[in-house]
Amino acid sequence: MSDQFKTIENKNHDETLRGPEIKQLFDTFIGFDVRLLATVRDLILHPVHVAKDALHDEKSSYLGQVRLFVFFLGIQTILFTLMKSYDTMTIATVITDDATRANYTALLAKEGFTIKEINTALQGWFNLFTTPLNIITVIIFSFFFKAIAPKITLLGHAILFITANNASTIIATPVIILLANFSSNPSLAQLLAAPIQLWFLGLFVWIFMSKSILGGIFKIIAMIGVWFLSSAIIGIMLWVVVDTLVSKKFTIGPMRYSIQQTIKNRQNTAPPTQLETP
Repeated sequence: MSDQFKTIENKNHDETLRGPEIKQLFDTFIGFDVRLLATVRDLILHPVHVAKDALHDEKSSYLGQVRLFVFFLGIQTILFTLMKSYDTMTIATVITDDATRANYTALLAKEGFTIKEINTALQGWFNLFTTPLNIITVIIFSFFFKAIAPKITLLGHAILFITANNASTIIATPVIILLANFSSNPSLAQLLAAPIQLWFLGLFVWIFMSKSILGGIFKIIAMIGVWFLSSAIIGIMLWVVVDTLVSKKFTIGPMRYSIQQTIKNRQNTAPPTQLETP
């Protein structure tokens, strides 16, 4: 009886069904495959090789740098929010004059708001928008790189900057987390991580965009200047965005109020125009 059952074929049985591999499971959960590990490793040890690979038209042996860049932006945004990196930002950062700050506080009180509410909103928006606005830096450096090395395409320069940024992020993020735990000013930890990014950018300028030693030195110096310029632009844009969002909720943001009061004070202190006597 048992032998007869053994000879009967089960039509529902399919030996080709084996289930997903661990690699597929890894890719399903975070959208990356096992190339992520090799990419992270070589971005630290062989960043130039990764950059050359990213510039080739053929299928890359590494994870796409743009894809990795977007992933790191999300991770950094979450980390900065959890670490409260910009919780040192208050209205005192913008309104340094005590009298003006007192007037602003009184204005908020009339509207039913407090300084604490404003500061909390400022810090929340700063933590949220600081990293995403760095996309503007990609645009600035892409055009700068194109100006000093026109043979490489604009998209190629964007990929070079993104690759350098990815390499610096991998090293700088643990540094930021470590320094933030020992510093009373977490935003200072991010500032101290800036030389890491400058190192990778300088390396790429030297390898990909410099034909001579003197030209390479000049281009690296110019690159440092552009880095500071882009940082200033991002800082201004960040304050404008945050202040606009705060103004929509709290009648007027601290930066807008400070500018209005500065203009008003200058108008009040301006010397009267003398009329010509006939």
